[in-house]
Amino acid sequence: MICPKTVRITLTLLVSAVCTFAQAACDLDHSVFRDAANRGFALEFSPSGGADATVVALAQVKHKTRGVIFTFKVGHSNGYGTFFLTRTDAEKAPARDVYFFDARMVETPVNTAAWVFVSGLGAADWYDTRKDPRLGDTLWAFARCKP
Repeated sequence: MICPKTVRITLTLLVSAVCTFAQAACDLDHSVFRDAANRGFALEFSPSGGADATVVALAQVKHKTRGVIFTFKVGHSNGYGTFFLTRTDAEKAPARDVYFFDARMVETPVNTAAWVFVSGLGAADWYDTRKDPRLGDTLWAFARCKP
């Protein structure tokens, strides 16, 4: 007889392995994440194409009906190595820290992240766009790797 707890643990480990494998083969500038609540939001990264060494990628927050909500430069500081997003359309907007986690919610290197959290995105959407549906402070789940 199979215990429900065993099935749940097995499925959790399987999902964890799939997320880790899928993300391990994908660099940040080709990664696409979806909002964890499946409300139609996406966090999509792309190559930066610029000469600024501190800008490692570009990112857009999109929604299936709202279109592009924000466009960011993805920065990486020297030293401690923090990742952050800086809006391309708002000169005085604060940078948003980015945190990467594996499938077990343990901090992880960028190219193995199953989950991403960006601080302050919900507040930025609330105060700067005032459009529905609202983004909120969501977790982002790895969805796919772009070619």
